[in-house]
Amino acid sequence: MVSDLLRTETAVEACRAHLTDAAAAGTPIDAYLSRYLAVILCAELEETIRELVHTRVQQQSSADVLALVLKVARNIVRSADHQEVRDVIGYFGKPYGDRYVTEILATAQESGVEALNNLVKARNDIAHRTPPNLTLSEIETALVAGKHVLAAVRKALEVA
Repeated sequence: MVSDLLRTETAVEACRAHLTDAAAAGTPIDAYLSRYLAVILCAELEETIRELVHTRVQQQSSADVLALVLKVARNIVRSADHQEVRDVIGYFGKPYGDRYVTEILATAQESGVEALNNLVKARNDIAHRTPPNLTLSEIETALVAGKHVLAAVRKALEVA
């Protein structure tokens, strides 16, 4: 069994323990830690999607094509936003993109995917604008959705 997003899960558990011990849920500390977790979750999702794309290309490509994909993957996988992930998977061909959409609709609740998309936007705001107020609960909802996204990516890339 693949253990997706282990780094994020570990960080969430540590932050949850701290917030509980300090009775700090709903405080600025909660918001600060949640911003930190948003950055980690988005980064880990992007890294994992790049790894899955690399693995898929490795199955049927020459060393030259694989080297190209490794170099451009950072430019292709730029966000964990659901629509952008669908577009990346669709670069393999329409059946791949369609399978991703089918899988994500079958496994993830729409509210979870929306929560993940909101978190991706919040992560961009953290980096480039006024940091939003986030809660650990929002991070946990997005974490579950992120796991569904990765499962859908894996399933979609199995399509031949």
